[in-house]
Amino acid sequence: MELEQVSLDQLQEVLRIYKSCVRQHQKLGFNQWDKDYPSREVVLRDIELNQLFGIKNKNRLIAVVAFTDDEPQEYVELSWENNQNYKIVHRLGVHEDYIGRGLATKLMWLLERRAIISNVKSVRLDTFSPNKIALKLYLKLGYKKVGVVSFRKRTDSNYTCFEKVLNVQRFFS
Repeated sequence: MELEQVSLDQLQEVLRIYKSCVRQHQKLGFNQWDKDYPSREVVLRDIELNQLFGIKNKNRLIAVVAFTDDEPQEYVELSWENNQNYKIVHRLGVHEDYIGRGLATKLMWLLERRAIISNVKSVRLDTFSPNKIALKLYLKLGYKKVGVVSFRKRTDSNYTCFEKVLNVQRFFS
């Protein structure tokens, strides 16, 4: 499985994955995403800026993630370990038909490998605090909790922020 940059002709596939994620969240009893987010406009921007990546199964996109320089203003007050040459993970989603197969782990591993090749020193992200599955995933992957933020547009819950300083030797030894 390879990490590929998502193209404009895959827009509908990406939206299908995100709608699937909304259904998953609803089944788990929380509203991390909804009918308005991630929006078509957000996905189009990610594609146009070449910051949306995915993995396929039999030529079908099954998992996606945005890897950006778009750091939320809410991150400013947190005590990050690395403050130079970092990237931000946004909107990681795995289609519900592929849940439980380790794809989120694989996607993050491939993204980290890509980051190291590009001389990125660390990865930052936030996840919806009620999403216990995501919290467990990032801790398992070696991300360290940096703090908790609230977003103006989402006052119904907090978001747990994580950082991982990348280790070149782990990937290439």
